Parts: sequence; structure tokens; C-alpha cells
Amino acid sequence: EIKECDWSSDVCSSDLVLVAALAKVVVIDTAQRGRLVEYANERRFATEQISAPRGAIFDRNGHELAMTVQRPSLILDPSLVPRRDRLAVARHLASILELEEAEVLTKLRQPNRFQYLGKDVDRRSLAAVRRFAEGEGPAALAIRAAVYSVSEPVRRYPAGQLAASLLGRVDAFGEAQGGVEQMTDAAIIGRNGRVTTKIDPHRSEEHTSQLQSHSFISYAVFC
Repeated sequence: EIKECDWSSDVCSSDLVLVAALAKVVVIDTAQRGRLVEYANERRFATEQISAPRGAIFDRNGHELAMTVQRPSLILDPSLVPRRDRLAVARHLASILELEEAEVLTKLRQPNRFQYLGKDVDRRSLAAVRRFAEGEGPAALAIRAAVYSVSEPVRRYPAGQLAASLLGRVDAFGEAQGGVEQMTDAAIIGRNGRVTTKIDPHRSEEHTSQLQSHSFISYAVFC
């Protein structure tokens, strides 16, 4: 038996609201499912690019003529140095790193957050900066906050100046300049890879598990 509903009644009104709510849930589920899945994956997985170092160059006997090594660079964040401490910081850093005080002061006055204090910095200089930063006073505190080191690739030529004109060189930006370096550039430049990490929401980032990691490193043999 089909009964006609009195839409003015509370029962029929409640049924109508329920049907409308269910329809809305269905629409949201189908329309936003893809976006929600993508968001969930972003929370569960993290992908980071791995830079492939420039490949080595060998002679016919397997001896390295050119190679890439990781060396520390010293970075300055000028925004973390108070204006009143700039002169003292410039004086101390220039003395430790054997730089011109005016050069360091110019870097401290830059409006950005990244300035090179030096590339391929030796261990003695790094240790001296750290020792000073661990001391007392405004300059030490500013250096402790604003100066840090990162590891960056540097090109090395074990034979020194021997056949340097033939081998060519790689500039500070990783670009080949002449010689065998430029001739073999396409073969040894390497291809960047990536690492994907699955993040456990119940643990810290230190307890992540690496799912995949790969980069491509090439080499060339020069006869």
C-alpha cells in the first residue's frame, strides 16, 4: 500500500533532509576521492631528488685523471646577524678565513639569506669558525646562528697541472670548460635520481623506511 506523505509533517521533513545529506555525501565522495587519496599519499610518502656527481675520467691504465669529491662550503645567512654586530662579525670572520673585511661586510649587508663565505674550505678554518662560535659575546652568538657548512661536489685533478690544458676544467657552477671535460660532458654529467621515503605517522622522521633510491653516475676512459 502506497501512502501519500504529508510534507508538512516532521517525519517527512526529516526523511527529506536525510536523503539530501546522503546525496551530498555521495557527491563529495566521488568528486573529492582522487584529491583525498593524493593528499593522503603526500602525508605518507616523501620524495627527494638525489644529485648525481659528475663522473670520473680515467686513462687507459685505469688511473684517475679527473674525479669529483665532496667538500665543505661555508654559508652565511645575513638576515640572522643584527645590524649592530655586523662590523664585529665581519672582522672576526675575515681574520679566521683570511678574507678582506670589506668583502665580508658587503655580504652581511645583502638583503637575501644565502651568501658564500667560501667553497672547498679546509678543516682548520672550519674548526676555527666553530671554536669562535662556541665562545661568548654578541659576535660569537651571531656567527653561531648565521654561519653553517654544507657538503658540495668539487672537481679534483690528481695529476695537478700535468695535461691540464688537455683535460680542461669544470667551473664553480659545474660547467665543463674546454678539453676532455667538454668533449665527454654528455657522457659523464650523470643523471639525477630520487629517493622515496614512507613515513610512519606514529614515529619521528628518523624512523622512516627508504623504498627506492637511484641516481646514475657515468665515467669516461681517455686514451
